[in-house]
Amino acid sequence: MNNQGSTKSISIGVGVAVGLYGISFGALSSAAGLDIWQTMALSLLMFSGGSQFAFVGVIASGGLSSIPGAITSAWLLGVRNGFYAIRMAPLIQARGLKRLVAAELTIDESTAVALSRETDDEMRRGFWWTGAAVYISGIC
Repeated sequence: MNNQGSTKSISIGVGVAVGLYGISFGALSSAAGLDIWQTMALSLLMFSGGSQFAFVGVIASGGLSSIPGAITSAWLLGVRNGFYAIRMAPLIQARGLKRLVAAELTIDESTAVALSRETDDEMRRGFWWTGAAVYISGIC
């Protein structure tokens, strides 16, 4: 199998595995009192597993009055993605709208797969394929 194929396979495998966490997140979100639309909005907009779980966990323990704490804890966990972005930006070299998409997809999994590849082209493919696979599996 060529490197491009193995990158796609790894990326899709990571996406499927993370999708299973998405099922768990949906169940926890429902148990915390969020409806399906609120849960979907968190997955679409926050898109950082640790941050999402922290947000729902704080809401579950304190209800609506805990929203400021939930936002703060989710934000603090999400800050790490900014450090990933510092490393990934020169590699991805995205401009315009593609840069916004890259920012949304800069997560643990896309960074890890990208940095595990050998060439810059494989790294870019790993980043985009993994980010897309995790995003799609996370919202389904």
